[in-house]
Amino acid sequence: MTLDISNFFNSIYSHSLSWVFYGREMSYQYSKDPNKPGEFNILNNIDKLLMNSNDKKSNGILIGPL
Repeated sequence: MTLDISNFFNSIYSHSLSWVFYGREMSYQYSKDPNKPGEFNILNNIDKLLMNSNDKKSNGILIGPL
């Protein structure tokens, strides 16, 4: 068996970070809820930082020197 992880970080969809903890539907509901949990805000902020470093794209985490 072989495993190629060379494109692993490039294939991560940053919006899916909150989906891991809350599920896709609940994450969508929390995004519109003013009383969302603090953990959701942290995950949302990480998503925004990743998007800002990747030309506003939500696919892929940059690796290596910028």
